[in-house]
Amino acid sequence: MHWETMSRHSRMSRLLQICLAMGLSFSTSTTQALETDWRGYLGYAGVSVDEDIDCETRACQGALASSLYYGLSLTVQGEDLGAQIVVSQDDEEDPELSIAQITARTGFGGVQIGARIGKIIVPLGLFGSQRITPTARPGLVQPQSFLLNTFYDFLTLSDKGLAVQINSESWTFKAAAYEPREEIIERVIQIPGDNPSTNVLQGIIALFLGTNPQPSQPTTITVTEEREFEGGYLGVGHQGLSTQTDLGFVRLDLNGSRLDAFNLGNIWLLGAWEPSFELIRLELEDTDTTIDGVSLNLTYNAEKWQAFANAVDIDIEDQNSREYVVGGAYYWNENWSGLLSLRQVEGDFSTVGSMELDKVQSATLSLGYSWN
Repeated sequence: MHWETMSRHSRMSRLLQICLAMGLSFSTSTTQALETDWRGYLGYAGVSVDEDIDCETRACQGALASSLYYGLSLTVQGEDLGAQIVVSQDDEEDPELSIAQITARTGFGGVQIGARIGKIIVPLGLFGSQRITPTARPGLVQPQSFLLNTFYDFLTLSDKGLAVQINSESWTFKAAAYEPREEIIERVIQIPGDNPSTNVLQGIIALFLGTNPQPSQPTTITVTEEREFEGGYLGVGHQGLSTQTDLGFVRLDLNGSRLDAFNLGNIWLLGAWEPSFELIRLELEDTDTTIDGVSLNLTYNAEKWQAFANAVDIDIEDQNSREYVVGGAYYWNENWSGLLSLRQVEGDFSTVGSMELDKVQSATLSLGYSWN
């Protein structure tokens, strides 16, 4: 079994290397037919929190912890084949390859078919692969919730994967097979109890908190190559005249423990106003445990500024956490942006880890510069 697992992983890694090499070969041989797009952003988010928090997830950046944020992307696109590379910061503000993918597109009879292979972002939720960084930058319109971004980062970031998307006039069908990012798995390595299913559940709860569990009698689990962390995704979206709807399903195999995640979201496009909601559910098969959440969002878009509000509620068994965000962003030219947001995170998590979210309030002021 160990040899078969490593062989499968080696074959997938080799396939990705071949596809990337083919893409580079295509790029160098058809330079005249390609369009190249460079984009970048750089900024700093200063956060004032009313109490000290040991926050160790990327979603904390700009929400519960001050952070430098940056990103650089290169997109090369031909008529049918292209490539994209995105570098951005990780949870320790170090450079990280966020996306490295080869894309292929074709169309017939009004239907467009696209495929991506490499280090992809699984397009779960209304905003899908836009969630490269949780910190706002010019042109990024989405709820900036600590709890919501933690949820999506855990489910959608991958080290390698394959995604297919089919677009008609108003419908989109999506599917992906991928392996979750290793760094997320490594956060769940010191957890209480001897039951592997309970360990996974405690780790998931800790991810929502942004902390590592601190049990009285910890058990350390070492991640080895024999562990299989694999995922699959199916989704469908609909674009109407004044609405946008997205339905998605993710299944993860976390070392033999199955985790199912469901998502339903809808945006109403009412002129400058964009109210939206997202419903989320996680089901851990081995323990019959469910995690339910709802996000309510309101965005107002003007010519050079945007106002937004966001409320999130997450229920994990008999534990509950809530987050409320209000804020606004003002863009005073095409390159510079500023953001001010106020948030309150509260919950009943005193039995998990050393972090108690009775009521934490934070204020964020960020300034960013983007170019292309």
